[in-house]
Amino acid sequence: MAGDEAMTRARTCVAAAIAGLLALASAAPSEVTTDWSHCAPIRAEGAPSAGVVELQLTPEVFDRAKGDLADLRVISETDAEAPYVLRTGTGTVRKEALKATLYNRTYRPGRESSATVDFGRKVLKNRIEIVTPGASFRRKVLIEGSDDGRSWSTVREAAFVFRVAGEATGQVYENGVVRLPDNDQRYLRVTVYDAPDDPERVEISDVAAWRLTAEPPETDIVPTAGTEVIERPKERRTDIDLDLGCRNLPLHEMALRFGDANFFRQVTVLGRDRKERVVQTRVEDGPVREQTVPETWAPITSDVIYRFSSGAGAAGGDEALVLNLSGARCRHLELQIRNGDDPPLRFEGARVTRLRTYLAFQAKSPGAYKLYVGNPSAAQPAYDIVHYIQRLRSEGVTAAELGSLAPNPAYRLAQQAVPWSERHKGLIWVALLAALAALGLIIYRQIKAPPSAAT
Repeated sequence: MAGDEAMTRARTCVAAAIAGLLALASAAPSEVTTDWSHCAPIRAEGAPSAGVVELQLTPEVFDRAKGDLADLRVISETDAEAPYVLRTGTGTVRKEALKATLYNRTYRPGRESSATVDFGRKVLKNRIEIVTPGASFRRKVLIEGSDDGRSWSTVREAAFVFRVAGEATGQVYENGVVRLPDNDQRYLRVTVYDAPDDPERVEISDVAAWRLTAEPPETDIVPTAGTEVIERPKERRTDIDLDLGCRNLPLHEMALRFGDANFFRQVTVLGRDRKERVVQTRVEDGPVREQTVPETWAPITSDVIYRFSSGAGAAGGDEALVLNLSGARCRHLELQIRNGDDPPLRFEGARVTRLRTYLAFQAKSPGAYKLYVGNPSAAQPAYDIVHYIQRLRSEGVTAAELGSLAPNPAYRLAQQAVPWSERHKGLIWVALLAALAALGLIIYRQIKAPPSAAT
Protein backbone atom coordinates (compact mmCIF):
# COMPACT_ATOMS: atom_id res chain seq x y z
CA MET A 1 0.00 0.00 0.00
CA ALA A 2 3.00 2.25 0.45
CA GLY A 3 3.38 2.34 -3.35
CA ASP A 4 -0.20 3.46 -3.82
CA GLU A 5 0.26 6.14 -1.19
CA ALA A 6 3.44 7.43 -2.91
CA MET A 7 1.65 7.40 -6.25
CA THR A 8 -1.18 9.46 -4.78
CA ARG A 9 1.25 11.97 -3.32
CA ALA A 10 3.09 12.24 -6.66
CA ARG A 11 -0.13 12.81 -8.56
CA THR A 12 -1.13 15.47 -6.07
CA CYS A 13 2.21 17.24 -6.51
CA VAL A 14 1.92 17.07 -10.32
CA ALA A 15 -1.61 18.51 -10.21
CA ALA A 16 -0.47 21.34 -7.94
CA ALA A 17 2.48 22.14 -10.19
CA ILE A 18 0.28 22.19 -13.29
CA ALA A 19 -2.25 24.41 -11.51
CA GLY A 20 0.54 26.80 -10.52
CA LEU A 21 1.87 26.80 -14.06
CA LEU A 22 -1.54 27.62 -15.51
CA ALA A 23 -2.11 30.31 -12.88
CA LEU A 24 1.21 31.91 -13.77
CA ALA A 25 0.42 31.85 -17.48
CA SER A 26 -3.04 33.33 -16.99
CA ALA A 27 -1.80 35.94 -14.54
CA ALA A 28 0.98 37.11 -16.83
CA PRO A 29 -0.28 40.23 -18.60
CA SER A 30 -0.21 40.30 -22.40
CA GLU A 31 2.58 42.16 -24.21
CA VAL A 32 0.31 45.04 -25.21
CA THR A 33 -1.07 45.64 -21.74
CA THR A 34 2.44 46.12 -20.36
CA ASP A 35 4.57 47.66 -23.10
CA TRP A 36 2.21 50.28 -24.58
CA SER A 37 1.87 53.53 -22.67
CA HIS A 38 -1.57 54.74 -23.85
CA CYS A 39 -4.84 53.38 -25.16
CA ALA A 40 -8.21 54.65 -26.34
CA PRO A 41 -11.59 52.97 -26.79
CA ILE A 42 -12.94 52.42 -30.31
CA ARG A 43 -16.63 53.27 -30.52
CA ALA A 44 -18.31 51.77 -33.58
CA GLU A 45 -21.71 52.83 -34.92
CA GLY A 46 -23.47 49.54 -34.39
CA ALA A 47 -22.10 46.00 -34.21
CA PRO A 48 -20.21 45.11 -37.42
CA SER A 49 -21.29 41.77 -38.90
CA ALA A 50 -19.00 41.85 -41.96
CA GLY A 51 -16.48 44.01 -43.72
CA VAL A 52 -14.25 46.35 -41.72
CA VAL A 53 -14.44 48.93 -38.98
CA GLU A 54 -12.80 52.25 -39.93
CA LEU A 55 -11.82 55.22 -37.79
CA GLN A 56 -9.79 58.40 -38.18
CA LEU A 57 -6.61 58.78 -36.17
CA THR A 58 -6.56 61.84 -33.90
CA PRO A 59 -3.66 64.28 -33.41
CA GLU A 60 -3.12 62.82 -29.93
CA VAL A 61 -2.39 59.41 -31.47
CA PHE A 62 0.30 60.90 -33.74
CA ASP A 63 1.78 62.73 -30.76
CA ARG A 64 2.19 59.51 -28.74
CA ALA A 65 3.07 57.17 -31.61
CA LYS A 66 6.33 56.50 -33.39
CA GLY A 67 6.93 58.59 -36.47
CA ASP A 68 6.05 55.69 -38.79
CA LEU A 69 3.04 54.58 -36.68
CA ALA A 70 4.62 51.14 -36.29
CA ASP A 71 3.46 50.86 -32.67
CA LEU A 72 -0.31 50.97 -33.30
CA ARG A 73 -2.17 47.86 -32.12
CA VAL A 74 -5.89 47.07 -32.12
CA ILE A 75 -6.84 44.73 -29.27
CA SER A 76 -10.20 43.16 -28.41
CA GLU A 77 -11.52 42.83 -24.87
CA THR A 78 -10.42 39.17 -24.99
CA ASP A 79 -6.82 40.30 -25.70
CA ALA A 80 -6.99 39.20 -29.35
CA GLU A 81 -4.93 41.32 -31.75
CA ALA A 82 -6.92 42.57 -34.76
CA PRO A 83 -4.97 43.07 -38.02
CA TYR A 84 -5.41 46.51 -39.57
CA VAL A 85 -4.42 48.69 -42.51
CA LEU A 86 -3.77 52.42 -42.70
CA ARG A 87 -4.70 54.80 -45.49
CA THR A 88 -4.09 58.51 -45.93
CA GLY A 89 -6.49 60.75 -47.85
CA THR A 90 -3.90 62.21 -50.22
CA GLY A 91 -6.31 62.72 -53.11
CA THR A 92 -5.52 62.15 -56.77
CA VAL A 93 -4.49 64.32 -59.72
CA ARG A 94 -4.97 63.38 -63.38
CA LYS A 95 -3.28 65.42 -66.09
CA GLU A 96 -4.48 65.07 -69.68
CA ALA A 97 -2.33 66.82 -72.29
CA LEU A 98 -4.21 68.44 -75.17
CA LYS A 99 -3.13 68.71 -78.80
CA ALA A 100 -2.99 72.24 -80.14
CA THR A 101 -1.51 74.26 -83.00
CA LEU A 102 0.35 77.51 -82.36
CA TYR A 103 0.13 80.19 -85.06
CA ASN A 104 0.06 83.96 -85.60
CA ARG A 105 3.08 84.55 -83.37
CA THR A 106 3.71 88.30 -83.39
CA TYR A 107 5.46 90.92 -81.30
CA ARG A 108 5.51 94.67 -80.82
CA PRO A 109 9.08 95.78 -80.01
CA GLY A 110 9.49 96.76 -76.37
CA ARG A 111 5.81 96.24 -75.62
CA GLU A 112 4.32 92.75 -76.03
CA SER A 113 4.21 89.45 -77.91
CA SER A 114 1.21 87.28 -78.76
CA ALA A 115 0.22 83.94 -80.27
CA THR A 116 -3.01 82.11 -81.08
CA VAL A 117 -3.61 78.51 -79.98
CA ASP A 118 -6.04 76.36 -82.01
CA PHE A 119 -7.31 73.17 -80.32
CA GLY A 120 -9.15 72.05 -83.49
CA ARG A 121 -12.48 71.79 -81.68
CA LYS A 122 -14.19 72.79 -78.47
CA VAL A 123 -12.27 71.06 -75.69
CA LEU A 124 -12.23 71.57 -71.92
CA LYS A 125 -8.97 72.94 -70.49
CA ASN A 126 -7.86 74.66 -67.29
CA ARG A 127 -4.05 75.01 -67.48
CA ILE A 128 -1.66 76.44 -70.05
CA GLU A 129 2.11 76.77 -69.95
CA ILE A 130 3.79 79.67 -71.74
CA VAL A 131 7.47 79.44 -72.72
CA THR A 132 9.35 82.72 -73.21
CA PRO A 133 13.12 83.38 -73.31
CA GLY A 134 15.26 85.08 -70.69
CA ALA A 135 17.30 84.24 -67.58
CA SER A 136 15.51 86.60 -65.19
CA PHE A 137 12.11 88.18 -65.77
CA ARG A 138 8.58 88.81 -64.49
CA ARG A 139 6.00 89.29 -67.25
CA LYS A 140 2.30 90.00 -67.15
CA VAL A 141 0.00 87.74 -69.21
CA LEU A 142 -3.47 88.16 -70.75
CA ILE A 143 -5.51 85.15 -71.95
CA GLU A 144 -8.48 85.58 -74.29
CA GLY A 145 -10.84 82.99 -75.78
CA SER A 146 -12.89 82.63 -78.95
CA ASP A 147 -15.12 80.09 -80.68
CA ASP A 148 -14.61 81.48 -84.20
CA GLY A 149 -11.16 83.12 -84.06
CA ARG A 150 -12.66 86.58 -84.68
CA SER A 151 -14.60 87.63 -81.57
CA TRP A 152 -12.48 87.53 -78.40
CA SER A 153 -13.36 87.72 -74.70
CA THR A 154 -11.13 87.81 -71.62
CA VAL A 155 -10.48 84.46 -69.91
CA ARG A 156 -7.72 85.44 -67.47
CA GLU A 157 -6.36 88.92 -66.86
CA ALA A 158 -3.14 89.95 -65.12
CA ALA A 159 -1.57 86.56 -64.60
CA PHE A 160 2.23 86.49 -64.36
CA VAL A 161 5.05 84.24 -65.54
CA PHE A 162 8.54 84.57 -64.07
CA ARG A 163 12.05 83.16 -63.82
CA VAL A 164 14.42 84.27 -61.05
CA ALA A 165 17.49 82.95 -59.24
CA GLY A 166 17.35 82.60 -55.46
CA GLU A 167 19.33 85.14 -53.47
CA ALA A 168 21.21 82.69 -51.22
CA THR A 169 21.61 79.47 -53.18
CA GLY A 170 21.31 80.60 -56.78
CA GLN A 171 18.51 78.06 -57.28
CA VAL A 172 16.28 79.06 -60.18
CA TYR A 173 12.58 79.52 -59.42
CA GLU A 174 10.26 79.75 -62.39
CA ASN A 175 6.61 79.51 -63.25
CA GLY A 176 5.16 79.55 -66.73
CA VAL A 177 1.87 77.87 -65.85
CA VAL A 178 -1.31 79.94 -65.86
CA ARG A 179 -4.46 78.62 -64.21
CA LEU A 180 -7.67 79.08 -66.20
CA PRO A 181 -11.28 78.73 -65.19
CA ASP A 182 -12.68 75.67 -67.00
CA ASN A 183 -12.77 76.76 -70.63
CA ASP A 184 -13.96 74.84 -73.72
CA GLN A 185 -13.44 77.48 -76.44
CA ARG A 186 -11.60 76.30 -79.55
CA TYR A 187 -9.16 79.23 -79.67
CA LEU A 188 -7.02 80.94 -77.05
CA ARG A 189 -5.01 84.10 -77.66
CA VAL A 190 -2.01 84.56 -75.38
CA THR A 191 -0.46 88.01 -74.89
CA VAL A 192 2.74 88.44 -72.86
CA TYR A 193 3.70 92.02 -71.92
CA ASP A 194 7.39 92.91 -71.80
CA ALA A 195 9.03 93.70 -68.49
CA PRO A 196 10.83 97.08 -68.18
CA ASP A 197 14.30 95.53 -68.56
CA ASP A 198 13.38 93.11 -71.38
CA PRO A 199 15.06 93.33 -74.82
CA GLU A 200 13.20 94.84 -77.76
CA ARG A 201 12.03 91.45 -79.02
CA VAL A 202 10.55 88.82 -76.71
CA GLU A 203 8.62 86.16 -78.61
CA ILE A 204 6.49 83.30 -77.28
CA SER A 205 8.44 80.11 -77.94
CA ASP A 206 5.69 77.62 -77.20
CA VAL A 207 2.32 77.14 -75.49
CA ALA A 208 1.15 73.82 -74.01
CA ALA A 209 -2.27 73.10 -72.56
CA TRP A 210 -3.90 70.38 -70.51
CA ARG A 211 -6.93 69.47 -68.47
CA LEU A 212 -6.27 68.84 -64.78
CA THR A 213 -8.77 66.70 -62.92
CA ALA A 214 -8.20 66.50 -59.20
CA GLU A 215 -9.85 64.68 -56.34
CA PRO A 216 -8.98 66.94 -53.41
CA PRO A 217 -7.14 65.46 -50.45
CA GLU A 218 -8.95 64.90 -47.16
CA THR A 219 -7.55 67.46 -44.76
CA ASP A 220 -8.15 69.08 -41.38
CA ILE A 221 -6.94 72.45 -40.13
CA VAL A 222 -4.23 72.14 -37.47
CA PRO A 223 -4.80 74.55 -34.58
CA THR A 224 -1.66 76.57 -33.90
CA ALA A 225 -0.53 76.42 -30.29
CA GLY A 226 1.90 79.32 -30.69
CA THR A 227 3.33 81.73 -33.28
CA GLU A 228 6.53 83.76 -33.01
CA VAL A 229 7.83 86.28 -35.58
CA ILE A 230 11.57 86.98 -35.36
CA GLU A 231 13.19 89.70 -37.46
CA ARG A 232 16.84 89.09 -38.33
CA PRO A 233 18.06 92.31 -39.99
CA LYS A 234 21.68 91.18 -40.22
CA GLU A 235 20.64 88.14 -42.25
CA ARG A 236 18.00 90.26 -44.07
CA ARG A 237 15.48 87.59 -43.10
CA THR A 238 12.24 87.09 -41.22
CA ASP A 239 11.69 83.83 -39.31
CA ILE A 240 8.16 82.73 -38.40
CA ASP A 241 7.97 79.83 -35.94
CA LEU A 242 4.74 77.85 -35.57
CA ASP A 243 4.00 75.34 -32.81
CA LEU A 244 1.31 72.89 -33.97
CA GLY A 245 0.87 71.26 -30.55
CA CYS A 246 1.37 67.60 -31.57
CA ARG A 247 4.27 65.58 -32.95
CA ASN A 248 4.38 63.51 -36.14
CA LEU A 249 1.39 65.20 -37.82
CA PRO A 250 1.29 64.40 -41.58
CA LEU A 251 1.24 67.96 -42.88
CA HIS A 252 -0.27 69.02 -46.20
CA GLU A 253 -0.09 72.77 -46.86
CA MET A 254 0.72 76.11 -45.29
CA ALA A 255 -1.41 79.04 -46.49
CA LEU A 256 0.04 82.47 -45.66
CA ARG A 257 -1.54 85.91 -45.24
CA PHE A 258 0.30 89.20 -45.64
CA GLY A 259 -0.88 92.79 -45.68
CA ASP A 260 1.40 93.87 -48.55
CA ALA A 261 0.23 94.51 -52.12
CA ASN A 262 3.32 93.67 -54.21
CA PHE A 263 6.17 91.35 -53.23
CA PHE A 264 8.28 88.43 -54.40
CA ARG A 265 10.25 86.53 -51.77
CA GLN A 266 12.26 83.34 -51.57
CA VAL A 267 11.19 81.16 -48.62
CA THR A 268 12.39 78.02 -46.88
CA VAL A 269 10.32 75.80 -44.59
CA LEU A 270 12.01 73.72 -41.89
CA GLY A 271 10.53 71.27 -39.41
CA ARG A 272 11.28 69.41 -36.19
CA ASP A 273 9.28 67.49 -33.59
CA ARG A 274 10.80 69.05 -30.47
CA LYS A 275 12.78 72.13 -29.53
CA GLU A 276 15.45 70.36 -27.48
CA ARG A 277 17.02 66.97 -27.00
CA VAL A 278 19.23 65.38 -24.36
CA VAL A 279 22.73 64.30 -25.39
CA GLN A 280 24.63 61.83 -23.22
CA THR A 281 28.43 61.98 -23.03
CA ARG A 282 30.51 59.22 -21.48
CA VAL A 283 33.44 60.44 -19.38
CA GLU A 284 36.32 58.15 -18.47
CA ASP A 285 36.19 57.13 -14.80
CA GLY A 286 33.05 59.17 -14.29
CA PRO A 287 29.26 59.09 -14.63
CA VAL A 288 27.46 59.71 -17.90
CA ARG A 289 26.89 63.43 -18.44
CA GLU A 290 23.65 64.74 -19.89
CA GLN A 291 23.35 67.99 -21.80
CA THR A 292 20.28 69.63 -23.32
CA VAL A 293 20.89 70.99 -26.83
CA PRO A 294 18.59 72.52 -29.46
CA GLU A 295 17.05 70.00 -31.86
CA THR A 296 18.24 70.30 -35.46
CA TRP A 297 15.83 71.68 -38.06
CA ALA A 298 15.19 69.47 -41.09
CA PRO A 299 14.41 71.06 -44.50
CA ILE A 300 10.89 70.51 -45.86
CA THR A 301 10.63 72.72 -48.93
CA SER A 302 12.11 75.76 -50.65
CA ASP A 303 9.95 77.95 -52.90
CA VAL A 304 8.85 81.49 -53.65
CA ILE A 305 5.79 83.40 -52.50
CA TYR A 306 4.48 86.42 -54.35
CA ARG A 307 1.63 88.83 -54.92
CA PHE A 308 1.55 90.90 -58.10
CA SER A 309 -1.01 93.60 -58.79
CA SER A 310 -1.77 94.57 -62.37
CA GLY A 311 -0.99 98.24 -61.82
CA ALA A 312 -2.72 101.38 -60.62
CA GLY A 313 -6.31 101.60 -61.71
CA ALA A 314 -6.38 98.10 -63.23
CA ALA A 315 -8.29 95.15 -61.91
CA GLY A 316 -6.88 91.72 -61.20
CA GLY A 317 -3.56 90.36 -60.10
CA ASP A 318 -1.78 87.14 -59.29
CA GLU A 319 -0.46 85.53 -56.14
CA ALA A 320 1.00 82.30 -54.78
CA LEU A 321 0.92 82.10 -51.00
CA VAL A 322 0.37 78.36 -50.41
CA LEU A 323 3.34 76.09 -49.70
CA ASN A 324 3.18 72.33 -50.19
CA LEU A 325 4.51 70.52 -47.10
CA SER A 326 4.53 67.12 -48.85
CA GLY A 327 3.33 65.05 -45.90
CA ALA A 328 6.21 66.10 -43.62
CA ARG A 329 5.68 64.85 -40.06
CA CYS A 330 6.58 67.38 -37.37
CA ARG A 331 5.24 69.59 -34.61
CA HIS A 332 7.32 72.75 -35.10
CA LEU A 333 7.63 74.67 -38.37
CA GLU A 334 9.94 77.54 -39.20
CA LEU A 335 9.27 79.71 -42.24
CA GLN A 336 12.33 81.68 -43.31
CA ILE A 337 11.56 84.64 -45.60
CA ARG A 338 14.51 86.27 -47.39
CA ASN A 339 13.79 89.98 -47.59
CA GLY A 340 16.85 91.16 -49.49
CA ASP A 341 16.95 94.95 -49.37
CA ASP A 342 13.17 95.23 -49.00
CA PRO A 343 11.41 95.83 -45.68
CA PRO A 344 9.89 92.80 -43.92
CA LEU A 345 6.41 91.76 -44.98
CA ARG A 346 3.44 92.46 -42.73
CA PHE A 347 2.63 88.94 -41.58
CA GLU A 348 -1.06 88.46 -40.73
CA GLY A 349 -1.30 84.72 -40.13
CA ALA A 350 -0.82 81.18 -41.39
CA ARG A 351 -3.16 78.24 -41.76
CA VAL A 352 -1.65 74.76 -41.71
CA THR A 353 -3.58 71.68 -42.80
CA ARG A 354 -2.83 67.99 -42.23
CA LEU A 355 -3.84 64.90 -44.17
CA ARG A 356 -6.46 62.68 -42.59
CA THR A 357 -5.23 59.17 -41.78
CA TYR A 358 -7.64 56.26 -41.34
CA LEU A 359 -7.26 52.86 -39.68
CA ALA A 360 -9.44 49.93 -40.80
CA PHE A 361 -9.60 46.51 -39.11
CA GLN A 362 -11.70 43.36 -39.25
CA ALA A 363 -13.68 42.83 -36.05
CA LYS A 364 -13.59 39.03 -35.86
CA SER A 365 -14.07 38.85 -32.09
CA PRO A 366 -17.27 40.19 -30.52
CA GLY A 367 -17.16 42.95 -27.94
CA ALA A 368 -15.27 46.20 -27.55
CA TYR A 369 -11.88 47.09 -29.01
CA LYS A 370 -9.10 49.46 -27.98
CA LEU A 371 -6.28 51.13 -29.85
CA TYR A 372 -2.92 50.92 -28.09
CA VAL A 373 -0.10 53.36 -28.87
CA GLY A 374 3.21 54.43 -27.40
CA ASN A 375 5.94 51.78 -27.61
CA PRO A 376 9.24 53.08 -29.04
CA SER A 377 10.63 49.56 -29.44
CA ALA A 378 7.62 48.13 -31.33
CA ALA A 379 8.29 46.73 -34.79
CA GLN A 380 6.13 47.38 -37.84
CA PRO A 381 3.45 44.64 -37.96
CA ALA A 382 2.90 42.60 -41.13
CA TYR A 383 -0.73 41.55 -41.65
CA ASP A 384 -2.33 39.53 -44.44
CA ILE A 385 -5.32 41.90 -44.44
CA VAL A 386 -3.46 44.28 -46.76
CA HIS A 387 -3.98 41.75 -49.59
CA TYR A 388 -7.77 41.48 -49.24
CA ILE A 389 -8.82 44.79 -47.70
CA GLN A 390 -10.74 45.83 -50.84
CA ARG A 391 -12.86 42.67 -50.71
CA LEU A 392 -13.65 43.36 -47.06
CA ARG A 393 -14.59 46.94 -47.91
CA SER A 394 -17.03 45.67 -50.51
CA GLU A 395 -18.78 43.73 -47.74
CA GLY A 396 -19.35 46.91 -45.76
CA VAL A 397 -17.57 49.61 -43.76
CA THR A 398 -18.70 50.37 -40.22
CA ALA A 399 -17.81 53.91 -39.18
CA ALA A 400 -16.18 54.31 -35.79
CA GLU A 401 -14.55 57.03 -33.76
CA LEU A 402 -11.68 57.00 -31.33
CA GLY A 403 -12.26 57.95 -27.72
CA SER A 404 -9.90 60.03 -25.63
CA LEU A 405 -6.38 58.73 -25.33
CA ALA A 406 -5.51 57.85 -21.72
CA PRO A 407 -2.57 56.27 -19.88
CA ASN A 408 -2.58 52.47 -19.97
CA PRO A 409 -2.97 51.27 -16.35
CA ALA A 410 -0.90 48.14 -17.05
CA TYR A 411 1.99 50.04 -18.62
CA ARG A 412 5.36 48.96 -17.28
CA LEU A 413 6.95 52.30 -16.46
CA ALA A 414 10.37 50.92 -15.60
CA GLN A 415 11.99 47.53 -15.36
CA GLN A 416 12.68 48.10 -11.65
CA ALA A 417 9.00 48.74 -10.96
CA VAL A 418 8.01 45.31 -12.31
CA PRO A 419 7.77 42.43 -9.77
CA TRP A 420 10.62 39.90 -9.73
CA SER A 421 8.28 37.16 -10.97
CA GLU A 422 7.31 39.30 -13.96
CA ARG A 423 10.90 40.17 -14.86
CA HIS A 424 12.00 36.51 -14.66
CA LYS A 425 9.09 34.66 -16.20
CA GLY A 426 11.44 32.53 -18.30
CA LEU A 427 13.33 31.34 -15.24
CA ILE A 428 10.08 30.44 -13.48
CA TRP A 429 8.90 28.43 -16.48
CA VAL A 430 12.18 26.54 -16.60
CA ALA A 431 11.97 25.77 -12.87
CA LEU A 432 8.39 24.54 -13.14
CA LEU A 433 9.16 22.35 -16.11
CA ALA A 434 12.14 20.89 -14.25
CA ALA A 435 9.87 20.18 -11.28
CA LEU A 436 7.38 18.43 -13.55
CA ALA A 437 10.17 16.32 -15.04
CA ALA A 438 11.36 15.33 -11.58
CA LEU A 439 7.86 14.38 -10.47
CA GLY A 440 7.38 12.36 -13.65
CA LEU A 441 10.56 10.46 -12.88
CA ILE A 442 9.28 9.69 -9.38
CA ILE A 443 6.03 8.36 -10.80
CA TYR A 444 7.91 6.26 -13.34
CA ARG A 445 10.07 4.69 -10.64
CA GLN A 446 7.06 3.99 -8.46
CA ILE A 447 5.36 2.20 -11.34
CA LYS A 448 8.44 0.12 -12.17
CA ALA A 449 9.34 -0.69 -8.57
CA PRO A 450 8.43 -4.29 -7.44
CA PRO A 451 5.68 -4.54 -4.86
CA SER A 452 6.86 -4.57 -1.24
CA ALA A 453 6.75 -7.83 0.71
CA ALA A 454 3.89 -8.03 3.12
CA THR A 455 4.91 -7.77 6.73
